[in-house]
Amino acid sequence: MQKEFKIPRWIKEQHPFVDKTEAPEGFIAVSKGSPDGKNICNHCDYRSICIIRTENICHSTKREDNMSVMFKKKEN
Repeated sequence: MQKEFKIPRWIKEQHPFVDKTEAPEGFIAVSKGSPDGKNICNHCDYRSICIIRTENICHSTKREDNMSVMFKKKEN
């Protein structure tokens, strides 16, 4: 079994990027950016689950990549 490679925090801070795989099953993480200037949560496909669980797993402080994201449903 191959060991998972973790990117050091100092590199993440100098070269921010979104880890698309750090997402709930069936979703991918994408960079936050409000396309219409309104609440970004309205554009997140995970919102209905998030409201129930009140997790805020999209917040930068809850993520390994330290990036604020929203989640989009994976297309098969």
